[in-house]
Amino acid sequence: MTPNSRSYLNRFLSPDTIIPDQYNPLDYDRYSYVRNNPINYTDPTGHYLCGDHLSYCDPRRTTFDPNRAYQEAKRNWEALPDPDLLETGVNFPIKPDGYTQEEWGSLKKEQTNKYYEEYRKALFISGFDFYIDPKGRIADVAMVSLVISGEFGVLKSTDPGSYNDHLGALSKQLHNNSYVTYGPPICPGGSCPSQKAQLVWLQAFHAWRVKDNIRIAFIPNSPSGYSFRWTAFTVDATKIIGAPFGSYNSFGVDESGEVILK
Repeated sequence: MTPNSRSYLNRFLSPDTIIPDQYNPLDYDRYSYVRNNPINYTDPTGHYLCGDHLSYCDPRRTTFDPNRAYQEAKRNWEALPDPDLLETGVNFPIKPDGYTQEEWGSLKKEQTNKYYEEYRKALFISGFDFYIDPKGRIADVAMVSLVISGEFGVLKSTDPGSYNDHLGALSKQLHNNSYVTYGPPICPGGSCPSQKAQLVWLQAFHAWRVKDNIRIAFIPNSPSGYSFRWTAFTVDATKIIGAPFGSYNSFGVDESGEVILK
């Protein structure tokens, strides 16, 4: 039996590349097959168990439909806040000609909400649902990793010095950006307390609202197909969350479109 090319002889001979459910201790044994209960479950993908009582599994227990599973999980998540009720974040993108400030603010907030949902779905369907809590909030480490991937991740291999400068600037943006000048931080201590706080903080990042960046973030980094580009930045994201560092307070884009550190 070789579900998804993982050899099986009572137990898998290679570990699962993910922990399907971080809230179930049996899933931390990554060599086990269907939580050691093959009478009641099957594992058609090699990563998720299926059983007759699980509505997202095909009744024949031969397929797993991640889109169906996502829709089922989403029903239990809190609705994202109304974008029009969100504060305008610090480092909010400069308004281009042709928009009123109100129109521009509404557009950017709507887009930030939209792509939060897009990234959350991509995380879930690609097997990283353990980065989504029971209320539907993306873990800060995944959120920051996705920002790095879209904003300046390419610098990690092309210009390591500039990459580290950007990491430091991002760390200070996470720890120090306030709702209003000199007011309370959006994400005190590097931890965003809610989806609302995350959505306000994410308004600063153009790359978060670019559809193609989602595709790029989830390009496989290895032949197995289970290590994605954005996961290369989780260690750096953890460092950013831990404490502010570096010589710069933020990064942005100048009038010519060039990225600048401030």
